[in-house]
Amino acid sequence: LHGVVTDSEKAILSDLFNAFWDKANELGANSFRWEKGERVGDSIAVEISIFNLNDAEFDEMAALYPSNMVYILGDISKKQKTRKIKFNGEKIRLGPMEYIAYQNQVGEKAILKIGGLLGAKVWIGGKENRPPSFYSLSSFGVGPSMQGQVGLSLNTGRIYPAELNFGYFLIHILSERK
Repeated sequence: LHGVVTDSEKAILSDLFNAFWDKANELGANSFRWEKGERVGDSIAVEISIFNLNDAEFDEMAALYPSNMVYILGDISKKQKTRKIKFNGEKIRLGPMEYIAYQNQVGEKAILKIGGLLGAKVWIGGKENRPPSFYSLSSFGVGPSMQGQVGLSLNTGRIYPAELNFGYFLIHILSERK
């Protein structure tokens, strides 16, 4: 499958991934392999191959994922802003179209924080054979209050888990921040 997306407010990488996902499901595929991707200006061209693996093949491929990898994903639009985060005690500015990769160890806890007092914090524990974890971020926001109460809650940042397939798709496109 081949697709192109231009960094605009109407087309983003998640739209391209969803189009691939829909087409793969339509064709009965349950896995993909990254073939190539190219960023030129504001356009990103992507080519993937799709496959239908049986259960044994699927498990064999899943075992190839690196255990305990942690990926923190920046915004998927160049038009967005840099996020200020704290990861394992280190202050980091994660720009749009960037990600951080970290190899967590068994028994270790990686700590991701965004925002200050009203922000969010996640502890990612290293476990034997733990699949990779992907996290996306958001800055200041207003949302409904917790526990079904009437009102609004303010926050200075949120952390969201990202789905494994989407995460792997993105780390082939985004630039790793070292």
